[in-house]
Amino acid sequence: AAQRIDGMIQRNDEAEERYRIELERRDRELRDSFALLESKWLEVVRQQEALDAKQKQFESEQEKLAMEAGSSGLQAEIDTLSSVDAKTALPLLRQKDDADVVRILLAMDERKRTKIVKQCKSTEERQWIGRILEQFHESSVAQAEDLGAN
Repeated sequence: AAQRIDGMIQRNDEAEERYRIELERRDRELRDSFALLESKWLEVVRQQEALDAKQKQFESEQEKLAMEAGSSGLQAEIDTLSSVDAKTALPLLRQKDDADVVRILLAMDERKRTKIVKQCKSTEERQWIGRILEQFHESSVAQAEDLGAN
């Protein structure tokens, strides 16, 4: 009977040792898996930050290109309208937004601007050029205030 009890105790001890070893192995696997998961997560975060930085740089470059294209387009428009006579330029300018007309006329030669103003003969054209000239004045006042503030 004592021998049988000793055998049972020994089997229990052996089983306990196997369970302890298995538990330690699973604990290591879990820690290793967690460490791998954490390193992968950090890698994803770094990649996301790099992607965000590239996206911002791309957007900045696109914005810069758009501004350059817009200003070169505006310059081409100014050059074209400056090269035609005032009678041809007037109806083309009337199709544009007032703010665009102000920018274009401000960039034009003063004599060309004066000729375009003199082409405004109808009441509607006079009202239109009056609005444009008022915006010229507002633009000049704003520029003067900006210069005075600096």
